Formats: sequence, C-alpha cells, structure tokens
Amino acid sequence: MERNVPLVAALLQSALSSSLGTVQLSKKLRIGPARTASLVNQLRAEGLIVVAPRRAQRAGRPTSEVIPTELGLEFLLAYRILESKRLKSSPADLKRAVADGEYARRLTERKAPIYDLFFELSGLGSVLREPPR
Repeated sequence: MERNVPLVAALLQSALSSSLGTVQLSKKLRIGPARTASLVNQLRAEGLIVVAPRRAQRAGRPTSEVIPTELGLEFLLAYRILESKRLKSSPADLKRAVADGEYARRLTERKAPIYDLFFELSGLGSVLREPPR
C-alpha cells in the first residue's frame, strides 16, 4: 500500500502535539475528512496510531482522539532524520542507476545465477587491476 509519507508525518506530528480528532486533523492538515478518515484507518491497521474515546464528553455524538503509538513515534523520528539528509546526484548518476537496474532485470529474466556472475565480475576486475608483467 503506497501512501503520502509527508502527509503521514504531518498527521503524526499534529496528533502528537495536541489531542485532535479526525475532523480537527482534516482542518489542520487542510485535506478532506474522507481522506483523513481513510488515512487514519490505514495508520491504525499498521499500528502507527490508536483512536481512543475523548474524555469529558457532554452531549452529542461521541468524539475520539488520534494518539500515536511507539511505532508511530519511531516512524516520525526516522522521517525527520531522513528528511534532514538531502540526496545529491547528477543526471549521469541517475542514468547509470537506470542502466544498472535494466541490466539486473535482464539477468533475472534469463534466470542467470547472479551470485556466480558477481564472483566472475569480481575476479575479472581484480585481474584488470593488476599491472601487466
């Protein structure tokens, strides 16, 4: 299941900073209530949040608040760490990565023993590095 990771991190941060329900989260994150409810259900199924009934309910429909779990806090911490690290690459690096990916795909399609090919390439590389005698 693919999801918008920055949106998940924003939801977890909002839930961590204040006790908000789904409707308040949708207003704070500026997304629709249906999308917020769907995201809350996904995160609850993955164990990143729990939804608990809100205390001091007087009248009307019972409300609930979204609370991040320990796993959700670890996710948020890992997201912050990774967000602070910017990737630097040139167009040539990206082209090389695409070519390497296509080469690996072709090898797996042919059902070539990749482990044996790795050792063969490694041996060839070491022979090429040695100066001629």
